[in-house]
Amino acid sequence: MDSSRLEAVLAPYNPWWKVGDWDTSLPDYYRPIVGELLSDLRDLPQIISVTGPRRVGKSTALRHVISRLIREGQIDPHRIVYFSLD
Repeated sequence: MDSSRLEAVLAPYNPWWKVGDWDTSLPDYYRPIVGELLSDLRDLPQIISVTGPRRVGKSTALRHVISRLIREGQIDPHRIVYFSLD
């Protein structure tokens, strides 16, 4: 698969690649897992997988992590790739 096609497939999952204020619809509260994930990312700068039962807030927690990383200037938004295995 060429890179432009791959980007087109992943773009809907990664709005921070193009949209500035993509995270305004996130809830104001953070789940405790957000801090744990941020800590893991500092210690293990590689692929992180989050698993668990449906509808417990995994995607929202990951979007909070992504938002914090981008807003705090810790990482270029184009270096963050999110996708769902649903």
